[in-house]
Amino acid sequence: FPSHDTKPFTTPQAPYLTVVPDSLNGFNYIFGAGPSAVQTYQLSGGNLAAGNVSISASASFELSTTGLSFSPSLSLPIQAGIVLGQPVTVYVRLKAGLAQGQYGWEAQIHSGGGAPSANVFCLGEVNSSTSIYEFNGKSDLILWPNPIIQNQITILLNNRPTDNYRDWE
Repeated sequence: FPSHDTKPFTTPQAPYLTVVPDSLNGFNYIFGAGPSAVQTYQLSGGNLAAGNVSISASASFELSTTGLSFSPSLSLPIQAGIVLGQPVTVYVRLKAGLAQGQYGWEAQIHSGGGAPSANVFCLGEVNSSTSIYEFNGKSDLILWPNPIIQNQITILLNNRPTDNYRDWE
């Protein structure tokens, strides 16, 4: 019998996008003082068709690849079947100018290269504050959030060198 040179058959891998972590929470700021602090996640992909990966922020969030300039959407090039420069760090923050309230589990959607969409879910809140003012109009004591959420409250005291503050139990 003649010898046949056989090669194993391999199934091509499907295109994919991954985001790590897939959820971020704790975005918050006091009403009128936004945007929130920045949080990050990593984006990677493989076996992607040529083109770009598009990232679209939900209405309450904004995105950046530098952490300096933020926008509602990003476009990242695909090169040799992967997201160029991966893993790409994506910076997210809760937008300034939002009304008081919760902005919960809003999806930042990633699509492109023939891969199924991958989502990062974000949870944020814009809180009100309660202030106690001295006669000169300067806030001496600020409490937030108002109302209290998850049995936690933050207290900010304007500590001037001539003042004394006491702990009460």
